[in-house]
Amino acid sequence: MKIGVLSDIHANVYALRVVNDFLKNKNISKLFVLGDIVGYYYHPKEVIDILKKYKDAIYVRGNHENMLLESLKSKDYLEKVTKKYGKGIKTAIESLSDSDFAWIEQMPEKVEISIESAKIILCHGSPWNSDFYIYPDASKDIIEKLENYQSNYIFFGHTHYPTCIQLKKMLAINPGSVGQSRLVGGVANFGIFDTTNCSYTQIAIPYSTNNLNKDIEKNDASNTYLREILFRNRHHE
Repeated sequence: MKIGVLSDIHANVYALRVVNDFLKNKNISKLFVLGDIVGYYYHPKEVIDILKKYKDAIYVRGNHENMLLESLKSKDYLEKVTKKYGKGIKTAIESLSDSDFAWIEQMPEKVEISIESAKIILCHGSPWNSDFYIYPDASKDIIEKLENYQSNYIFFGHTHYPTCIQLKKMLAINPGSVGQSRLVGGVANFGIFDTTNCSYTQIAIPYSTNNLNKDIEKNDASNTYLREILFRNRHHE
């Protein structure tokens, strides 16, 4: 069985459409979605609608989902988040339904499953904290903490950097970000996990940034980070 491993989509429907087409062409119908479906960008409803078409998907809640839920309770918190991250969360509040919010709220922050004898942990930041960053150059202390978990694979996201860390008895894998790569702007990063031979394939697919760039100009023209990250390590289209 082949499973699509996606993280950090961040309401970027342009990137997700490219990934979705790839998965459909490969007849992949099962997903691990490692959090941060929302945040930063502006098409959360379209993103959720695409994801919900996968009848066999496991989701974990990321820090931007937590921001969304907290922002529903506090206008002051929403303004703080908007100032730092842009209007992505505010757009989600305006465009999602009560059933969408309930769907997000019921997502766990960590899932432990077994598939074909492989023990797997799914999380956003780390198994111990959804907002903890595990970078490719993770320290010895972090490595040792990961090795305490009784698992064959840990799939995580949050950093937006594809990562594969070989531990003593397991692999810790970050597929990178579908919607906001911090390696090269305009490239969707994700992976395919094949349970039949326990192999993982990292994939990077470019997508057009034209419409997303227009969205940023319309919604968050003063947020220099969103423009910078979109064109990181590439020429303007």
